[in-house]
Amino acid sequence: RSPMAPSNVTCCYCHMEMAPQQTAHHLARECPKYLVPCNYCSLSIVYKDRQFHETYCMLRPLHCQFCNKLVHQQDLAEHEEHECEWRTIKCTYCNVSLCYRDWK
Repeated sequence: RSPMAPSNVTCCYCHMEMAPQQTAHHLARECPKYLVPCNYCSLSIVYKDRQFHETYCMLRPLHCQFCNKLVHQQDLAEHEEHECEWRTIKCTYCNVSLCYRDWK
């Protein structure tokens, strides 16, 4: 080791030793104990898995295809099928598609 080389650092989460310049990469890609909260449900998730979790998180807000309202992913199907006033329904008499808001 040369006298000018920086000393290794230890990850405060998993205690792995590494060169200082590897710290950001380690936390973002390798550290099995670096936890961060989900932006939607606040569940603690390993940092490297957060993007995957947030893609499928049931509390992630999504836009209704009819009214553009933000609805939690877990509630979206119910909203679009039964609650949204702008959803499309079929007339029980003639089978024509129309907006629920116009029908009621």
